[in-house]
Amino acid sequence: MVSTLTMSTPADKLEKNKQPKIGDDMNEAWYQWRKKQTFPLFDLPPELWIRICRFAVARPSPTILTVRIPTRKFRAKVRQPPITRTCTTIRKETISHFYAAPFVYEDRSQREAWELMSWLKVLRPKTRLELLDLVIESDQFDRIQYFSEVLGSFDLQLQRAGARQSDGRMTEVFKVVRYREEEESDEGSDEESEEEDEEDEEEDDDEEDME
Repeated sequence: MVSTLTMSTPADKLEKNKQPKIGDDMNEAWYQWRKKQTFPLFDLPPELWIRICRFAVARPSPTILTVRIPTRKFRAKVRQPPITRTCTTIRKETISHFYAAPFVYEDRSQREAWELMSWLKVLRPKTRLELLDLVIESDQFDRIQYFSEVLGSFDLQLQRAGARQSDGRMTEVFKVVRYREEEESDEGSDEESEEEDEEDEEEDDDEEDME
C-alpha cells in the first residue's frame, strides 16, 4: 500500500520519503506542486490557531521600558514578533494581540527619550494611534512639557491617569492617547488603511533597521 502523503506531489517525480528532485526536466512539475500548497496554519481549527497566535506574540504585561536600558535590549522588547511579518493575513490576526498589553516607560532622569521616539517613529500611524497602549510614568515634573512636545509630532498627547508614591517620590502617571483635534471623519482613514496594508512589509523592514 502506498503511504499517505500530507501534500499532493507529482507521483512520477517522487522518491520514497523525499520531495521531488530538482532537475532540468523537473522545474515545471516542482513549480506547479509548490504553487498548489497552502500555508498549514490556515487549515488549523480556529481555537488552536488562536492559541498559537497568543503564544507566539505573548509578552510580559506590562512591558517596562527605561532610558537606561541598552539600545539592543530596548528594541528587542518593542520589536514585533516574526510571525507578524509572515504575511498580511497572519499580521492582521496577530498584531492586535501583541499590543493588547501596555508598554510602561519609566522616566527617572532628564535624559532625552531617544529610543522611545525612534520606536514611535517607525510604527505605522494606525498602529501608533489605535493599537499601542503606552503609559509614561515620571517623577520629573518639568518633563511633562518635554513629552507633550515630542509626542505632539506623532499626533499623540499625555492624559493624566493618576499619581503614586515611588521610592519616597511622587510619580505622575500618564496615558499616551490620540490628540483630540484628530477626531476627523473615518472616510479618509479607511482609504489610507488600505494603502497602509500594502506597506506592511515596508514597515517591517524599517523596524529591523532599528537593530
